[in-house]
Amino acid sequence: MDVSKNSKYSSWRSIGVTLSILYIITVLVYWGIYEPLEYIDDNGTIPEITRVNEIIKSINQDSKSFFLIAGFFVCLFISIIIVRIYEEIQLYNQPIEKVSATLKSKEIYTRIGGGFRVGRYMQDSYKLEFKSDDQIKFIFFVSFEQYFPILEGNKGILTYKEGRRNKYIGFEIKQIK
Repeated sequence: MDVSKNSKYSSWRSIGVTLSILYIITVLVYWGIYEPLEYIDDNGTIPEITRVNEIIKSINQDSKSFFLIAGFFVCLFISIIIVRIYEEIQLYNQPIEKVSATLKSKEIYTRIGGGFRVGRYMQDSYKLEFKSDDQIKFIFFVSFEQYFPILEGNKGILTYKEGRRNKYIGFEIKQIK
């Protein structure tokens, strides 16, 4: 069992619910405020006025479509921010867990990025994979200072907070292999 991915779907569900609520509120407010452009009164006798009325009709329809599409993406962005803030608050309030574990592997991932104007850069990510005595796998991405002192095979007490992304607190080495 991989504990680091246990609540992945609840996060998406929360984003979906928040998005739905925001989007419904946005559409209701829009329909309450929106006033389409007025048509020019004409009994169909002047062709130029008929063309202008067709353009106004097209503008009214385009503004509705644009609002519905743009409103959806704005609501999606806001939903993601709200859910991420909520999850971080939940993680902060979680109690610190301690479990007896062994460091099974440690890896360094180097990412090369940048571009023409920004320049090239390299960024390292440090991954620690622990396995508890109950055979539960814990994966953490940590800083260099947390990564360096622990060797593969070391046994000890793993301290972490459990949440959407488990947060690594520390590892107290009890036995060196």
